[in-house]
Amino acid sequence: MKKTNRHPFKWGTGAWRAEFARLRAKGMHPKTARSVIRCTNWEAEQMPLRGERCGAMTRKGTPCQAPAIKWRSHGKCRMHGSSEGPTTEAGKLRALANLKQYRR
Repeated sequence: MKKTNRHPFKWGTGAWRAEFARLRAKGMHPKTARSVIRCTNWEAEQMPLRGERCGAMTRKGTPCQAPAIKWRSHGKCRMHGSSEGPTTEAGKLRALANLKQYRR
């Protein structure tokens, strides 16, 4: 899949300069302004684009065509995205027990 430029304020462009000037006009320190722009670009990079597909390799050997969802799954679908892991105490203990059976 072709990766497009998702940065709203790409370094060295007029958009970046305009946003930097706007933040400076509000009285923000230059280091803080650059940090805000950098964080905005990072967040935009994490969000899947509208219509973007998962693209993970399926068991069939073809790319997954399910729509990509939420930023935590790194642009993957609900089946190929990352897991948050167990959240309850019972689930955490079960996961730990499963790990222990494979350790020597």
